[in-house]
Amino acid sequence: MPRWAWALILLIIIFVFILPNPAAVGTYIGNAIDSFSTLDVGQWHQDMDSPQVKDSVDADQKLAAQYGLRINAPSIVVDGPSGTKVLQDGPSKAEVDAAVADVSSS
Repeated sequence: MPRWAWALILLIIIFVFILPNPAAVGTYIGNAIDSFSTLDVGQWHQDMDSPQVKDSVDADQKLAAQYGLRINAPSIVVDGPSGTKVLQDGPSKAEVDAAVADVSSS
């Protein structure tokens, strides 16, 4: 199976399990498919090899190590004036909203 097909499968899984409005999944998948059809693969490879992308990936890896993030499910680090909340194991939207509210109050 080509790599782009795996990416599409991953997007579908993300849309189905993470989107707050499952009825909108069709629109999002349509938009994702449209973006694949216009993807400039050469530019994508060039961008992936860029120092900016490398720096961003390195920073994400350091953040993951700093907070001991697990890799078995999505994790989110929420920073705000009142502190930092680390949510692991695929937090729900309600958990993310609560964490944002907790760190937003000063």
